[in-house]
Amino acid sequence: SQDGKIGIVLSPFWVEPYDVNSHADKEAVERALDYYLGWHLDPLIFGDYPKAIKRNAGKRLPSFTRKQTEMIRNSFDFIGINYYSARYVTRQLQSDPSRLRFTTDQHVEYK
Repeated sequence: SQDGKIGIVLSPFWVEPYDVNSHADKEAVERALDYYLGWHLDPLIFGDYPKAIKRNAGKRLPSFTRKQTEMIRNSFDFIGINYYSARYVTRQLQSDPSRLRFTTDQHVEYK
């Protein structure tokens, strides 16, 4: 045994609500963080993707089997976060349903 450690390092944007008094913008912050942090961390910590991602991506998002969930949950020794910048976000009022992807699934507009 070499006593190695396994971890993950993420480089997400930090986000803040464009309008601090807007409930919709605060929800946009939660969705953006789910996509930029939760997409990678939630499976490792909880064994599944964040609810917002599952809801918005639907059948396009693969699901974990019970065995995969058991294998991946808590399978790390450390988490690293590289932080470079922050952005403001607001709720995206419209998205093009013909352009389904990571960025449009968030329903977030970056300012």
